Amino acid sequence: MNILVVDDQVANRGLLGFMLEDEGHSVVQAADGMECLSKFQSAAPDLILMDVMMPGMDGYEAARRLKEQSDVHVPIIFLTALSDDMSLSKCLESGGDDYLTKPINETLLNAKIKAHERIRDLTHELSNKNIELEALHDLLRQEHDLAEYVFESAISGQLEFQNLKYYLSPMGGFSGDIILAAMSSRNTLVVMLGDFTGHGLPAALGALPVKQQFDVMVSEGTSVGDIARQLNAILYDYLPANMFCAATIVELSNDGRTASCWMGGLPDMYVLDNKGLIQKSIGSMHMALGVFSDRQFKREVEIIRLKEDERLVLYSDGVIECSNLEGEMLSEAGFEGMFDGKTPVDNLFDHLVQSLQKYSDGRPQDDDVSLLEISAKSISTNECGERSKPTTKNFILTWQLNSDALQQPDPVQDLLDLWAVPVSLRGIIDEIYVAVTGLLCRVIDPDCLELNLTGDDQALTRDKLAGLAKNTDIEQLSIEMRYDADKTVLFLAVSRLNALDFDRASALESPGEIKVSKDGRCFYTSVKQLV
Repeated sequence: MNILVVDDQVANRGLLGFMLEDEGHSVVQAADGMECLSKFQSAAPDLILMDVMMPGMDGYEAARRLKEQSDVHVPIIFLTALSDDMSLSKCLESGGDDYLTKPINETLLNAKIKAHERIRDLTHELSNKNIELEALHDLLRQEHDLAEYVFESAISGQLEFQNLKYYLSPMGGFSGDIILAAMSSRNTLVVMLGDFTGHGLPAALGALPVKQQFDVMVSEGTSVGDIARQLNAILYDYLPANMFCAATIVELSNDGRTASCWMGGLPDMYVLDNKGLIQKSIGSMHMALGVFSDRQFKREVEIIRLKEDERLVLYSDGVIECSNLEGEMLSEAGFEGMFDGKTPVDNLFDHLVQSLQKYSDGRPQDDDVSLLEISAKSISTNECGERSKPTTKNFILTWQLNSDALQQPDPVQDLLDLWAVPVSLRGIIDEIYVAVTGLLCRVIDPDCLELNLTGDDQALTRDKLAGLAKNTDIEQLSIEMRYDADKTVLFLAVSRLNALDFDRASALESPGEIKVSKDGRCFYTSVKQLV
């Protein structure tokens, strides 16, 4: 080690120098405190042996100045003839690391030097590690900032629609929740609220492929069920097995009166009346996106008829898991209590956000928080923009389903997959699916005759049909699709026999309602094209 010896007595310096050099150390000498400061800068010692009592600047003051000037830990061992507790305490308070009383015991001196050498080496190692960590932290911060910029640029989209109000509060820099919205080629508004497993950057990465595919499919006029199906396929292949995306996808018709909803894994969606009260809760029908393979995936949607000034409220589980300062979660009941009917419906969304913030009262979030309101208003022409509207000419399609086809896990989807769906009808493919499913159920089971395809009875989907088909002796069914381009209406009919004559005027009276022909052999309905 390079050791600086500070003592005003030449004999003392010489003796210490001899003992230290005999142990293999190099020695630099200083006669007082001022020379000590100068030699410290030029010699860069590894350890200092400091006399206390010296003329001019004593050892106490020299030690204080050395500790103030140096960023590197250099041990200071005081050499003193004083042995009272006050003097020894002052040695340590002024910046000394240890002390030896005179006369100096050479064995004890060498032991203390070795001990402080080990401490110095550990301190230098720790200092170097800190420098490396700081450099790594700076690099990670730069990479984080770059990733955040790329992420925000990639998923940023237009959410400023008059039908939408939204609130998104990430737990950290990156949000595992996403809110997407876009106008379709059919001038309908498609909205998605998604909640990926976990938090931060790992959770947010799943949003990139979802955003890109969502924009493409909406621009092509893809139906809600097919959007969900494609996103599920992407996430199933893209994400690890322990990651998925709970999501609700809603398509609002141009007049704001019909909402087609695919729901998988998020908390219940609320349908609010014109006073802001919850009139209905709709639970998720499916598992989250990315859980099932395409073969296992279910694409059925819920079709909701809305009245003027009604609203849909969607939210992630971060809302009901929001905690107050006592650690108590808000809960679903607590959140529903905020819909008290006292707040004007146009101010309700802001009231909900403020109530959530008041409940948490500044407590750090435990999850990403997302809240979305969709109002049943006509979509303005400014938001629709100038889009070419694809047209479809009149057509008639007929299919025959035998008992083997009817026994398949999803015969209606198999049928629709064979149909090259015209672009102008892609937006109602979910309603077509539900309508055909419902017609098949009516034909198979007479007990379903009084039920309609709207409202609570929407549950007549694939599982209902599968249960009925297992216990039927029907050998063949006829299905017809007949499109009227002038009325932009698709008529659907199902019959046990080839008796597909039906009253189209009757079907137009109440789209979505199941009708039965006078001879009782044909069941039919109509689906209005979204324009």
